[in-house]
Amino acid sequence: MPIKERSKTKVAALTALMKAFVYVMASISIPMPPPLGVWHIVDIVSFTKAIICGPVVRAFAWGVGVALFDI
Repeated sequence: MPIKERSKTKVAALTALMKAFVYVMASISIPMPPPLGVWHIVDIVSFTKAIICGPVVRAFAWGVGVALFDI
């Protein structure tokens, strides 16, 4: 469903929920062989979220969620 058809309240709530979800999924990592480092589950969540929520919600939630994880 495009964002134009959703209410602003629903978009704000969905974005907040996705930010929290990104933060939690960024905390889960899978160790890889030495030259590769770690792989975070949030990569899968990012693509799934883009399909479900659309690119605008995904971009904002991704940026803020990962920034919170890095702090």
